[in-house]
Amino acid sequence: MNLDLEGNPADGRKISRNDVIRNNYIEKTGRDYYQTVGIMAGYTDGVVIEHNELHDMPYSGISVGWGWADQANAAQNNVVRYNRVWDVLNTMADGGAVHAVATAGDGPGGELRVRHCAASVAGGTRSTGSSWTRGAI
Repeated sequence: MNLDLEGNPADGRKISRNDVIRNNYIEKTGRDYYQTVGIMAGYTDGVVIEHNELHDMPYSGISVGWGWADQANAAQNNVVRYNRVWDVLNTMADGGAVHAVATAGDGPGGELRVRHCAASVAGGTRSTGSSWTRGAI
């Protein structure tokens, strides 16, 4: 398996474009594999994730983007808004209610909004429940 940590797959067919993830109720993920998230959108261009409710998870509720290089990449023009994410990060601690890496919200149509999120972490609660890595917004 090739994990392109730079965020730009050589084959453009690996990029999801213009998908919509809306009106879902997702709970209790990651019972066997703690690093799983409720909604994962890696190589995405123009994905819309909205009006979902996610809770009771060991790791992040929503994760958008892939790649850790500080450069433009496949994750762009994504919209994450109006989701209710709570009681996450119950086991892991390096994510967030909404975790964005790379340039997930960049581009003319990009928008990353975090509303009504609370991420519980062993030993405390993060106030925003959000996590951004390397120029995500």
